[in-house]
Amino acid sequence: MWYTASTMNNTYELTYIISDQFSEAEVLKHVAEVKKLLPNGKLIEEKAWGKRDLAYPIKKQKAGYYFTFIFQSEPSALHSLNQKLKLQEGVLRYLIVKTELPKEKMAEKKTEKPEPKAEAKTEEKPKKRKPAQKELKVKKAKLTTELEKEAEQMKVLEEKLKEILKE
Repeated sequence: MWYTASTMNNTYELTYIISDQFSEAEVLKHVAEVKKLLPNGKLIEEKAWGKRDLAYPIKKQKAGYYFTFIFQSEPSALHSLNQKLKLQEGVLRYLIVKTELPKEKMAEKKTEKPEPKAEAKTEEKPKKRKPAQKELKVKKAKLTTELEKEAEQMKVLEEKLKEILKE
């Protein structure tokens, strides 16, 4: 059976930032309003990231409350959701991305469980690389000799500086 994009439900992720001007109670009220804006789809997952600093100021705000909803909806309903989110007071930024269902949720949907594979591989221990350790020791030795040379040069320069200052 062939489905067109308009009749098929896709999974979307809506991530948005609410201004930190609001108290936590007001923020929860805004979250409930955004939930109501979601099309008549299925809300799969809701994540609250909490209050975080923004990487750069947005609408003169330096922090905001981050939230993410994963939901299923028809693609045709996204345009109206975009328009409503633009008009929503307190929403600094939002992003809607088409995603796949989270792996855990996909596993719940599957009724058949695949048979566990027999473990044919045995754990191999990593081999010790002695040449690499020798190279490291050689590099350390070169580095220490270079540091010693620099230290000697600094001492010589300090002595010359003292002589100049005495005159």
